[in-house]
Amino acid sequence: MVNHSLYCARVLLEAWQRDREAQHLGASVLQDAYQPALKHHLGRAYGYLLLEGGGQADAPKQAPASIAELPEPAQGKVLPLTVQAMAREEQGVLQPLYATLGSQVSGGVRNSMNLAAQSQGPDHRDWHSAYTFLQSSASAIRDVLDEC
Repeated sequence: MVNHSLYCARVLLEAWQRDREAQHLGASVLQDAYQPALKHHLGRAYGYLLLEGGGQADAPKQAPASIAELPEPAQGKVLPLTVQAMAREEQGVLQPLYATLGSQVSGGVRNSMNLAAQSQGPDHRDWHSAYTFLQSSASAIRDVLDEC
């Protein structure tokens, strides 16, 4: 689940970058188009990484959205430091997963071709940072699990 979700997110980020460089659509349109799918795929990757790092063998169909939704570790066990460190970034680099998405239209009708139009929520850099963080976290968690 983690690898597939990260792969889908990478495909979206690359397509968004290509579309940004082509400048055929306004930045806000691209942001509105790509954000929901990135939120879905990166959110799933994060949730399943939490489960994987926390040693949850039976992954539920729905991944937790945050550390608060992660099942408690077995009695006498604690969450690994890698999972705790990753969860501390929910208010940092992972903030796009919790942001409100959508266009912010002010002062009448917005021209969809206006490259300077403002969108609400994270931009391409924010999503790319979250993706990169989750990719490196997956490697760190798997390294720790391989050592056990």
